[in-house]
Amino acid sequence: MPAVPTQPTQPTQPVPTQLTTSQVWWCAGPSPVPFTLASGVSGLASVKSGLITSAYCSLADMLAISVPEDSQYDYSSRSLDTWLRVGAARINEYLAQRFNVPLTVWSDTVVWANAELAYIGATRRRGINTEAMQADFKDREAAVMSWLKQARDHEITPDQRLSVQDQPVQALRYLAQPSQGWDRRGYEGWTASTITTVGRRW
Repeated sequence: MPAVPTQPTQPTQPVPTQLTTSQVWWCAGPSPVPFTLASGVSGLASVKSGLITSAYCSLADMLAISVPEDSQYDYSSRSLDTWLRVGAARINEYLAQRFNVPLTVWSDTVVWANAELAYIGATRRRGINTEAMQADFKDREAAVMSWLKQARDHEITPDQRLSVQDQPVQALRYLAQPSQGWDRRGYEGWTASTITTVGRRW
């Protein structure tokens, strides 16, 4: 009986086993995202709302308002987009005491505040190497924070169209005297002079 020729066995590549990870993975949406790790583990990232805050300022507006012309190429657009969302989140933290956030309408002042906060954050992340720049950024951030506090405390309104959403209760403010106690010497001197003046009239 003739022998049946056999072909040599060819080595095959191992096929990774598709496993489902027990960890919970999140994505920004708008729909779930399937993924596969290098180890062969696959899964589905569920949508979680609130991961990304929409900015009130576009990248073009930020470059036109806050970033100097000779520094516009010092930042990546991806980094600036991240800091724009961070700045919008900081704005929402203050304005949420009066309005529904994120805002549905806003004025150019909100755009300015978002641009300034994003530029300050991106520049500090990159690094500031002069005392003059540090003082300038400190003053600019103080101006934005003052505006946010005034908007929160009902002193200004970011947009007149937001008046229908305005909350009726003003945030509490705690005020204290610049110095504690009485100035005894000044108080006694004022009392003595007052008594003398009154006595002369009589």
